[in-house]
Amino acid sequence: MFRVTDPSYQPVRLPLAPTVYWDQAPSQAYRAVGLLSITVADGTPREQINAEIVKKAQDVGCDVLVSTTARKAARADGFRLVHDDGGSGHERPTVENERPQKTFELVCGKWSAPSSGGI
Repeated sequence: MFRVTDPSYQPVRLPLAPTVYWDQAPSQAYRAVGLLSITVADGTPREQINAEIVKKAQDVGCDVLVSTTARKAARADGFRLVHDDGGSGHERPTVENERPQKTFELVCGKWSAPSSGGI
């Protein structure tokens, strides 16, 4: 599921897959435009989760995806976060005989243009 957090953003499919940051924050500046979440069965391999989230992100035009873990690490290192309103990897209640599920939420961002530093 994709939720736009920047009202000026218009989702457009991109031809290239976004860069995903699960465990560390990107060094390049980006603008957060939305939150992308995916729910999978507990124990789903990281490669499968990554493939599914990348496809969804590409469909809505994300240049970069940043997990909550990476955002928290950035805060601890003194970086300014672009978002602070999501969780990553929380479990939802299960019904009897249902396999537990896990939801991952990542910030969808657009790379910021480098500053011209000019006049």
